[in-house]
Amino acid sequence: MSETTTTHEPLTLAVVVEAGYRVLAEVPTGCWDGHKRSKNWLALIEKDPTKPGGLASVFWTKARGDGYYLIHRDACRGCAIELGADYYTASGRPDRHRWYGVIVHLTDRQLVVRAFDSAAQAIDAAEEIVALDLMVANELNRPPLPGEIKLPAAGDPIESESAIRSAQKARDVAEVRALMARLGVSRADLEGTPS
Repeated sequence: MSETTTTHEPLTLAVVVEAGYRVLAEVPTGCWDGHKRSKNWLALIEKDPTKPGGLASVFWTKARGDGYYLIHRDACRGCAIELGADYYTASGRPDRHRWYGVIVHLTDRQLVVRAFDSAAQAIDAAEEIVALDLMVANELNRPPLPGEIKLPAAGDPIESESAIRSAQKARDVAEVRALMARLGVSRADLEGTPS
């Protein structure tokens, strides 16, 4: 990735349950413009070169109240999002505001997101979070694949199969921890508990 990624602290936004629906009750500062000539939105985004701007968007339904959105049924940890707040002057000139982030944690009370400087950075981070979750869920608890446990060559010290598995697991854990540090994801985020 040629762009420099700025690390932003996680942002916790309030979620309320109204009539059985989860509703995002606030948006980050600058992501809502209440003027009648303004257009506001929140969408899940992903790369799609066939769409305008190279992004496919799934828009969230606006709820009652400024900055309130019904949380989309597909929203989950590891989804990239875009918030837009465009104000149009009387002459029709747009003043565009965009905010990009990745959902790190979502419950009936809060939505924790990590901000990024561009859609590409948010989507890349979202893909890494999904990969990290899959690694944690699948890789660390699987039995070793054939070929992963190598028999020692003549003259090498003989290690037990369990010692080899432990070394492989330690290597996997180190890879997961390095990826978590780079993404700014905590163990509580992985376990689905607020930090």
